[in-house]
Amino acid sequence: MEKKPRTFERIPVFIVEDHNDVLEFIYRCLGSRHLPFEGNTLVHFDAHPDLTVPMKLPTEVVFDREKLLSSLSIENWIIPMCFAGHVGKIFWIRQEWAQQIPSGRHDFTIGASPCGHIRVDSELEYFISEGSFLPKESLRDSRSVEFHVGTTQEILACDTRPQNFILDIDLDFFSTHNPFLKLHNEVNLHERLRPIYSYKLDRNDLTGTVAKRLEQLDFLERIFTHLQEKRNLEGFEEKDHPLYEMIESLHRDIEGATEAPIDWEIVHAAGCTLDSTPLPHHEATKDELSSSLEIFKDFLKKFPTPTIITMSRSSEDDYCPSNQVDAIEKAVLDILRDIYGNSLTDKPQFFYKDNKD
Repeated sequence: MEKKPRTFERIPVFIVEDHNDVLEFIYRCLGSRHLPFEGNTLVHFDAHPDLTVPMKLPTEVVFDREKLLSSLSIENWIIPMCFAGHVGKIFWIRQEWAQQIPSGRHDFTIGASPCGHIRVDSELEYFISEGSFLPKESLRDSRSVEFHVGTTQEILACDTRPQNFILDIDLDFFSTHNPFLKLHNEVNLHERLRPIYSYKLDRNDLTGTVAKRLEQLDFLERIFTHLQEKRNLEGFEEKDHPLYEMIESLHRDIEGATEAPIDWEIVHAAGCTLDSTPLPHHEATKDELSSSLEIFKDFLKKFPTPTIITMSRSSEDDYCPSNQVDAIEKAVLDILRDIYGNSLTDKPQFFYKDNKD
């Protein structure tokens, strides 16, 4: 019989720099039974869904906390919690300018592939474009995930109110950059990567689409890994691939335009963001920030009280503008204190470089 969850005297607030680092504190609360071991809800304010599937992560690693925490990154930290059953319901609360997944309810099944990796049966292009789609009948150890997407107004209108939930706030919800836009502007990198990473979505053959997409992404990973390790294309054996000449030309132009060492893994990461819906880029004005903060406050007034609150600054990688992040953090903390009063911890726990507790 599962033990009854414990109750915090006051709601804890954990603040990190990189968003995946909140997972450590969520797991601590699972272990201490302040969160139920299964069936929690994640209310996720963010400019990005963060629902990328860690494609090469063996499913057994999901149940090895230390290995798991060291294997994840900012875009893929949520899905393993769903596979483990810790989270069964997600609300991605987005701004109008964050369009990676359309508003609505998009429930999906998550499970293990025949090769022992996490996959989902969602037909959203968000998952198709990374190759993580697999038909439900091919998944084992599967679980259902209830998934809602919308602005604050849309989520409030769906009239569902979770009782055990994690309030998760990425400060780039209020103002965000696409840091890849300024990468190697001297050769117009962003636009030159687009045809290299584009693919054709065939809704009548999703399995075939995913197979072709995975072959494309595997090739791109191999060639950019070769560039990262060798610093040139000598010895790369797949020169007959249709994408090779475009990458060769890109390599030559970037090398000719800069003397600094080139991070080809970052170039590849930039390309992987170029599917049908690009990463959002919207540095909010002072008036927009004020409006967003008021809307955020109004939402919290109308929603139940969370069990824990996690917060990510996302500024060192330039997703949340560094010139705005401190003011946004202070404003959000002021709102939390105003809404939850004495139910909130007196002192948030800071876990980032310049302000560790």
